Amino acid sequence: MIHRILRLSIPLALFCAGVAGLQLMSGNLDPWLPVKTFGAFFAGLAAFACFPWRRLPRLLVAPPARRNLPILFLLILRHFAGILGAQAARQFRARRLVVVRESGPLGFTSLRCAVVSMFRRSIERAERFYAAQWLRGGAE
Repeated sequence: MIHRILRLSIPLALFCAGVAGLQLMSGNLDPWLPVKTFGAFFAGLAAFACFPWRRLPRLLVAPPARRNLPILFLLILRHFAGILGAQAARQFRARRLVVVRESGPLGFTSLRCAVVSMFRRSIERAERFYAAQWLRGGAE
């Protein structure tokens, strides 16, 4: 579990290093920004892991009520986070099987195309979901 969390934090560490490098180039280094970013990541990860997801559907009341909206929002958010994670895993697994060399100009071009395709598919899926909710009256 800890090995997986550390593996998930590697892209975040690279992002923080890139931001710190850009700050150094501009001459305005804020050393607390990477610390705050890691803190927000680990706090969100802990909150997500400790949240009672299995009990959440039981809190919904039978007739549609205002109290259901935050619960439904959290359930939909978790659902789409899982979909985005599965989509990214499929996309990058397919890329890894097709690309001969993962580094170099062609490797980075294929990585760029995979990321763009993943976000394009995610946006299309979100648009379809919003349209379905709008038709049913849930997107107000």
